[in-house]
Amino acid sequence: MPKLITICILCIFFSSCATFNPDPWTKDQIIMQGVLSSLNIVDWGQTLDIADRPDEYREINPILGDHPDRGDVNIYFASTMILKVLVTHLLPTEYREYWLGGNIALSGYFVHHNHRIGLRVNF
Repeated sequence: MPKLITICILCIFFSSCATFNPDPWTKDQIIMQGVLSSLNIVDWGQTLDIADRPDEYREINPILGDHPDRGDVNIYFASTMILKVLVTHLLPTEYREYWLGGNIALSGYFVHHNHRIGLRVNF
């Protein structure tokens, strides 16, 4: 199901891009996107650790469910990483840093929480 939702969202975004000319990225926005992507990769690895240890941990993301398998985790994170870059690109430049900052704060919180409860990056 997450695969179908992701495909639908991407189709909607791509269909509206035909005549849209997005703002260029600033150096700070590029750096922030790199930080967000790095945090997402760490969260991805931590979530794979959850998938490998269903008897010890459960996932709190309702899209993935309590005990996702590695395939679902990989599809979810690959899709959301692409989607976040696409949303960042399509946003007007004056909103990008708010979007990126909010996502960095949220992702940073989850990565820190996951580390604190004993999850490790497990690719």
